Amino acid sequence: MPPYRNNNNKQPPIHELGISSLKKKIRDIERILRLGTLSAEKRVYSERSLKALKLKLVEKKADSIEKLIHDKYRMVKFFERQKITRKIKKYEKELQEPNLLKDQRKAISEKLLELQADLNYVIHYPAQKKYLSLFPTEGADDLDMIRRRNEIRDQISDAKDKNNILGLKKKHRMELEMLVSKKLEMSKTNQVSDDKRQKDQKQATNSSDKEIQQDDFFV
Repeated sequence: MPPYRNNNNKQPPIHELGISSLKKKIRDIERILRLGTLSAEKRVYSERSLKALKLKLVEKKADSIEKLIHDKYRMVKFFERQKITRKIKKYEKELQEPNLLKDQRKAISEKLLELQADLNYVIHYPAQKKYLSLFPTEGADDLDMIRRRNEIRDQISDAKDKNNILGLKKKHRMELEMLVSKKLEMSKTNQVSDDKRQKDQKQATNSSDKEIQQDDFFV
């Protein structure tokens, strides 16, 4: 009879780990590496594992940010898409009128192009950015908001014309992951600084206590 093997301690694959679990594994490996007791082979393996865990943590954090943004602006984008679609259908119907003058037909065609660009804006808006409404209920005259909205609209229109929407989405995703990675590194640096500060304060306190205990006045 083969020996019994307990598989309860089997580690889940890295892609199944949540953010908290990834952070814990990263801390555990970093702590082991700092001890300096690993063999050369195990150290290389641990460093590779650490790199993979950090990359997965960035990916998971980026996914989480995208989901938060999607959930926050989902209904706004839905209603704006519906509004633009109704306008497109209205102008397409007008364009079918046989008695339209040349200038009228041109004006409607131009309006349809603008509406299609608006629709592309809503559909392909970067999943990593706060949504800038096409029909804001307040701050509609905010020049900075208008500038940023037009920049994104132009980027999407240009990518659509070049059949490069996927490339634009990858670019925005990469920018988000770089930002997340930078923030994680800053957080780690701040934590190390805090830990060192607390350690220094503890050492200073212990030193002061020792001096007080050695003072003749307290003997």
